[in-house]
Amino acid sequence: ARDVYKRQAPYRNMVSKWREAGVVTKILLPCCGVDAPGHALKNLGLRYQAYAWDIDASLRTALTRTHRSCVDLRLGPMSGDLLRLRCADVPDANLLAAGPPCPPWSSLGSGDSWDDPRALVFHKVCDMVVDQAARQRPAGWQHAFWGFVLENVQGMMHVTAADRDAGNKSPMGQIAAMLQARLGDQWLLEVTAMESHEGGLPQKRTRPYIRGTRKDLLAVSPLPPSLLRGGCDLGSFLNPVLPRTNKVLAGSGNKYMANLRKFKV
Repeated sequence: ARDVYKRQAPYRNMVSKWREAGVVTKILLPCCGVDAPGHALKNLGLRYQAYAWDIDASLRTALTRTHRSCVDLRLGPMSGDLLRLRCADVPDANLLAAGPPCPPWSSLGSGDSWDDPRALVFHKVCDMVVDQAARQRPAGWQHAFWGFVLENVQGMMHVTAADRDAGNKSPMGQIAAMLQARLGDQWLLEVTAMESHEGGLPQKRTRPYIRGTRKDLLAVSPLPPSLLRGGCDLGSFLNPVLPRTNKVLAGSGNKYMANLRKFKV
């Protein structure tokens, strides 16, 4: 996030505008996991309030250590289940970022695409986006819903035989087309794929993203190029605020064990 801010003038101007206005950026984080978007806002030095949902209750310690009072956590199989959530009960926000469950499209998952019940979560996230965009809000850009980012696995970019026979796009393309139709011409939607290690993460895997922005508020296009070619090592990535653990997974391979010894995890 800091590199995008430094190198991309439109982003730099946008963030400066937020800082000067003293706006508290409100962000929705359905399927939050360890919360990369929240970390980005924190690294940019912005005031923010996050609302996070996830069915994994064990995330509470890590998220609380990182964000302290800046995050409202709804975790666990009941309060963290998006399929139980009414969109009307979600607070007004400026941004939404989510990576819905990937097993329906992952090479290690079911591969059942929209026939997998877990794919319903992706549709619910899209409902949250449309609901936020349609709400009546007080005047002023600081109250508006500015945009969203949706992420998933590379399998969502593949067109299955069934989709090809039906003349459909890839699952990610289908989501983008559906959202564009529901949001209207006021919104700019872009689908792109990025290598995680080129964004500074110690992993080499491609991830597709849908970015949606309101044309009159956040029309920053095209998406920035890869910023950190070559990536970074695991040691520089480990978060110092998280407690150390000496637990070793059963059946761990030699490469995994070597990393544990090297970085003393």
